[in-house]
Amino acid sequence: MTVQLTRRDLLKRASGLLAVAAVGGLTSIETDAAEVHQERDRVLVRNPAFATIDLSLRQAVDNLILSWRARQPGIAFAASFPQEEIAQPLDEVAYRVIQESLSNAIRHGRPRHVEVAVRRDGGDVLVRVADDGLGFEPIRHRPGHGLNGMEERIRALGGRLALEARPGGGVVVSARLPANWEAAPPEPETPAMALPA
Repeated sequence: MTVQLTRRDLLKRASGLLAVAAVGGLTSIETDAAEVHQERDRVLVRNPAFATIDLSLRQAVDNLILSWRARQPGIAFAASFPQEEIAQPLDEVAYRVIQESLSNAIRHGRPRHVEVAVRRDGGDVLVRVADDGLGFEPIRHRPGHGLNGMEERIRALGGRLALEARPGGGVVVSARLPANWEAAPPEPETPAMALPA
């Protein structure tokens, strides 16, 4: 049986934990926050994408690109994938990274070209989405909910996310998802732009 939780369900669980902690007399907000983060990480690892992908990663991304091509015919898309399938939950997290990166590139960057690449490096899965759009200024950029959610999913698997402005315009979003993933302990909050590639 697959348990599917929405963001609302996750927030309700987190709110419930905080309420129980307050009634129970916990004195440290840090302790409360750590419990919320642990619960979030347990939920993200059990169901990292909040939905199940019934297709292979390649098929799901191809469908996503077809949808964007229909809405944005002026953008050229390219995609490459490894021959072997990507196992769950890595495939679901990879898909969500690609989905959010494409959405951000198209909505904010007005690119002419977008490249999606998924490959293996050893056993790890590397996901890269690059565009030639307007880019961003890292100092002025504040991650939104989509980027934060993407980063949380990746960190829950012990992975890394990097967001870079390309010289000459555009953005590169890179994620490394470890093959031998385990639920990672919560890390201090770090903006995605500061993480190494």
